Amino acid sequence: LSRIVPEVLSRVRATPQQARLSRRERITNVASAFAVTHGDCKGAHVILIDDVATTGATLSSAAQTLRAHGARVTSMALARA
Repeated sequence: LSRIVPEVLSRVRATPQQARLSRRERITNVASAFAVTHGDCKGAHVILIDDVATTGATLSSAAQTLRAHGARVTSMALARA
């Protein structure tokens, strides 16, 4: 049984733009920036889609949050910078 739940993950902390940050700064910048906000995702397979991936810090942080709530995660980016 499949369903689309676009609100399962939300940014809960505002973060500065990542464009001019180093890899290390990007990872720190998005740490704890996301939370599961729509019910339980335990056992769910969640597909994360980012418009542009540079270091992958945003996708990694979001995936880590989802995995901590029991989800399997597949990450995708539409472009790589």
